[in-house]
Amino acid sequence: MDFIYIVSEYWPMFLRGAEMTIFLTVTSALLAFFIGAVVAVMRIGPIPPLRAVASVYIEIMRAIPLLALIILFLVGLPKVGVFYSTTITAILTLGIYTGAYVAEALRAGFRTVPKGQIEAARALGMTFGKMFKNVLLPQSIRSVIPPMGNLLVSNIKATALAGAVGVQEIYWVASRVNFDSARSLAVFLLAALCYLAIALPTGFLWNKLEVRMQIVR
Repeated sequence: MDFIYIVSEYWPMFLRGAEMTIFLTVTSALLAFFIGAVVAVMRIGPIPPLRAVASVYIEIMRAIPLLALIILFLVGLPKVGVFYSTTITAILTLGIYTGAYVAEALRAGFRTVPKGQIEAARALGMTFGKMFKNVLLPQSIRSVIPPMGNLLVSNIKATALAGAVGVQEIYWVASRVNFDSARSLAVFLLAALCYLAIALPTGFLWNKLEVRMQIVR
């Protein structure tokens, strides 16, 4: 059977590809959360120019396809004298791209805080920083957990686009093995199972976190 042959002959390559996929997912997700948190604060902050910059960034990232952005970074950065490996370029691109969606998820979470509490904080003379730390963030964090989980799983799947530019993750491995073996169905079935093996436990653990946060609430 082709599938058994592919597994027995090429499983070390797929294992290394899965390790790279996990690495890309974790590092780009951390970068995306950092960028998203900063942009979300800028978007709701009291300084109009920062709000405008955040809005423009989000709209641009949501309008450009991720693959086009990866190629733009890969080709464009060397043109201005900035050189990175394809892996670093993929991490930066995934982080910057997903950061826009993280920012919108966080902003939506901030909107769940009742306006009366925000007005009360202002009446007490709280600065924006203190109000964010003591009022907005604690009450909104639970509401953003579900969309953040969706973004994390989407980020796992988005790493496949890094394989299109030479990063040796699961899709790149599958393409190479398919070229060598000419067993497309078996090869990409194994690739799909590798993605499932990463995404399903991630979703399960995130659901556990969501339930625990609801219990704490």
